[in-house]
Amino acid sequence: MNCATIYNNQKTSLLKAILQGLDRDLGLFVPTTFYKFIEEDYQKMQDMLFAERLAYILQFFFDGELDFATLKADCLQAMQTFAVEDVLPVVKIDKNLFIAELLYGQTHSFYDFANALFPLIYRHAYEKYGENKKSIVFAATDVNSASAIATAMKACQEIQTILLYPAAFCSKLQMREIASKHGENIEILPIEASDLEDVEELLLQFLKENRTKLEEKGYCVTILGEWNILNILVQIAIFVSSYLDILSAKEIGKTQNIDILLPIEHYSNFTAVLYAKQMGISIQNIIVGMNINSTFYQALQKGYFTRQDSNLTIAPAMDSNAPYALFRALALFDTLPLKEQMQAFLQKKSFAISPAQKQGLTKNIFYVSAKEDEQINSIFNFFEEYSYLLDTHTACAENAYQTLLDNRVLANSNRLLFTTVHPFKYPQDTMYAVTGEDINDTFKAMKHLEMATAMQAPKSFKKLRTLQIKLQEVSIQNCKLFLQNLVDIGL
Repeated sequence: MNCATIYNNQKTSLLKAILQGLDRDLGLFVPTTFYKFIEEDYQKMQDMLFAERLAYILQFFFDGELDFATLKADCLQAMQTFAVEDVLPVVKIDKNLFIAELLYGQTHSFYDFANALFPLIYRHAYEKYGENKKSIVFAATDVNSASAIATAMKACQEIQTILLYPAAFCSKLQMREIASKHGENIEILPIEASDLEDVEELLLQFLKENRTKLEEKGYCVTILGEWNILNILVQIAIFVSSYLDILSAKEIGKTQNIDILLPIEHYSNFTAVLYAKQMGISIQNIIVGMNINSTFYQALQKGYFTRQDSNLTIAPAMDSNAPYALFRALALFDTLPLKEQMQAFLQKKSFAISPAQKQGLTKNIFYVSAKEDEQINSIFNFFEEYSYLLDTHTACAENAYQTLLDNRVLANSNRLLFTTVHPFKYPQDTMYAVTGEDINDTFKAMKHLEMATAMQAPKSFKKLRTLQIKLQEVSIQNCKLFLQNLVDIGL
């Protein structure tokens, strides 16, 4: 038993937790224990490919339910969908600066790692606990994650997948990308909503009222995306593997710590790095880059979180104040108030943060919000200095580090920067940052950005130029009707 819900602390197996996604009370599943790496583990993982490292790390969470050989086969198969053999390269940029590139999956974002593996792990879970019911997967997330989920699930014709995302937070390229993911088993609903939290709330309310009805009609119901615990576990391996690459290259010693620079998106990658630290990775400081929409640091200072409306920015994957996945991070430091906190948020959109949670989430963790001009400057300065192109999200993390360095909050240190999405996914803003040239058309900007940087955009992005967009935005009311029809008449 290696999982428990943070609502009632009832333990369950990891496979069953992955199959459910959320428990019946809409509670998130969290690990009950964390394996601590020993020297032998580092030695074994040192020469492994990322897929093997991923399997090695996951085995400690599955606690014998899936063995290493099975996990290794699944992880190797999942990583074959990536465009390069080294699916998670760590690039040395300067004497003490390293970049982990999470860019080479099918949708060129960090979401590809967990979503590529999910169908394979899902089949194990379904075979053991699915009871021969019809499979149906739900997710409410941003368009990058929705695209990665749809890409992974498209080949799984036996699994019906319903994806909801806020249409407002979507670029021209992303609209075309997600439209290309349609399949007979994929239903994609771009919701007319001002915030991801509105979309999450819609799905949570639907599940609360109808999950049992769907199961009685013969459906095995799974919740995917940032809520599913597999997403977090795969991201733990991303941080561990990136650290090991630097260690095995002898760029740092075993006794040396490293600073992690992280653009925060939906709090899943933030929680994963905290979990990786729990497992023994030598992390000194965590520098969290946010844009103007993240209110979490202000919430830590005040002692309570209140949802606020989001603004559209040049880093749309960060344009959310939806804190649901954040409760996993809070659970690391104080579990007593969690049920009350989650219920307060679902009912009142606000909850108090306990002193122990505040202390845990501010010790050697630094939060800096970047305005858009600061993101633009970070992209320009980084490209000028290193000839390396950052995306608008990663620029928030780089801005955070430089701000802390300039203010002498931190000393210059070994640092590992995580890029979470390909810079050509937002070519207009990236082009403007590098050259000052403002180009209205997405695909013209992509072409000019290639010339300005001597870099090539992914071929899959270029192909989207001629794609006809077929998706129509759906009102919240119409989405409710669609979901209710699903309950009444099925798919």
